[in-house]
Amino acid sequence: MAGNVNDRVTSTPSQILQGAGQLKIDGVDVGGFEGGVQLNWAQTEVFVDSEWSLGSVDAEITNVDFQITTSLEESTLENIAIAWGLPSSSVLSGTSSKTLDLNPASKMQTVGLVFEGMSGTNRDKIRTFTVDKAVKIGSSQTVLNRGIKTVVPVTFKCLLNDSGSFGAISDSTITA
Repeated sequence: MAGNVNDRVTSTPSQILQGAGQLKIDGVDVGGFEGGVQLNWAQTEVFVDSEWSLGSVDAEITNVDFQITTSLEESTLENIAIAWGLPSSSVLSGTSSKTLDLNPASKMQTVGLVFEGMSGTNRDKIRTFTVDKAVKIGSSQTVLNRGIKTVVPVTFKCLLNDSGSFGAISDSTITA
């Protein structure tokens, strides 16, 4: 080897972020979550090749898929309804109980997502992730075990808003 590459790394510790905070779905704080909030930004590309070139000569993005996954720690009936794509009206409160009606939804429920993390400009400030439109996708397998916390996994597919955007990420820079 021709030198120690590790001596050439410049790292700014104040910009190494950690943790995720409050998660709101349609403006409602859904409580704690396990394993953080995972963001998956994927794109599909098409490449144009020429028999006269050794490599691709052009490229185009044909699709962008943005998904958010987490496991809700508070296994409330409302959170189960969210994770199973059921409307919030499926949770009925009576005088002595609450009931989640397990009628399958005939259409996908659109929700807004807002969650927080550590700001990249000042670690004492907040980075806010806002997704305007999302729908619950896939399955949600909840396991009921004795002596183990029950979590409710959920995955959302983000949809473009009227402006052609999934939403925004904003770093706080000053204290209000």
